[in-house]
Amino acid sequence: ENSRKGFADSYLSGTRSRSSEKCLSLLKTAMFYCVHLTITEFYDDSQPGWVEAHLIDAWKRKWSFREKAVSLSSDPSLSADSSYPCDGELECYLVGHYLDRDGRHVAIIRTTEECTDRNYLFEVEPSSLFNAETGEIGCPRPETISPLGGL
Repeated sequence: ENSRKGFADSYLSGTRSRSSEKCLSLLKTAMFYCVHLTITEFYDDSQPGWVEAHLIDAWKRKWSFREKAVSLSSDPSLSADSSYPCDGELECYLVGHYLDRDGRHVAIIRTTEECTDRNYLFEVEPSSLFNAETGEIGCPRPETISPLGGL
């Protein structure tokens, strides 16, 4: 298992560094995206219908979301009779990003909904994001927007 502690883990555990505070201050100017989810089941038929979906973060951890079907899917016909798993998406803000020690690009997002573990900050691979306005997959590399510094 990967023993590296990421920004989101540090923040959620209450360990805040100057760089994490700087990163959070960028939320006010964050860019709007959607993150890819896998919807695994339709678990409640009560209106408007509820689904469970999973997000896989940059460190291969699985995070679960239980939310209204219309919040996680653009398919208005999604129901208990639909085929699962299927693609879903969740609105999020690109809070920041960095290159890890191996030079891998990692994006930090804040989702508009909490996962079942009450987290809303995640480190994800940029390829799991798409721009909500343009539909473009991914996000700019760190050197193409304001650097976070120190992460």
